[in-house]
Amino acid sequence: MMRALDSSTTSEFLVGQMAQWMSTLSQQGRSEYLFELEMWLKSFERYFRISNQPLSEDSARSLAIRSFYEEVGLVANAIKRVNQLCTSLASEDQVNQEPFEKWKHTAESSSIPTSFPPSRLKSVKVT
Repeated sequence: MMRALDSSTTSEFLVGQMAQWMSTLSQQGRSEYLFELEMWLKSFERYFRISNQPLSEDSARSLAIRSFYEEVGLVANAIKRVNQLCTSLASEDQVNQEPFEKWKHTAESSSIPTSFPPSRLKSVKVT
């Protein structure tokens, strides 16, 4: 029973945080970005459903050997826009801090040396 109470308290807290964030976005004139982001994310979900594609029976049968070069280009452009929207929605502190934290985490968890000792450089062949 205690667990359900904690869950509902957490849920109420998160709903409050979301409402506060959306209010801040609205005051700053950035709420349109949120709705555009929602549109792009929903379009991704629908775009990748085969049943939503205008394919003939013959085209549907040959999907495994089809080149999706053009579709991948469209998706890449859409992902760039989603990234721009997420950056616009994030606070300035988050935008400045997140790349640093990602780099720090990668650097700390990486087992790849950032530099080679001079003795190892002699054995490296450049092709």
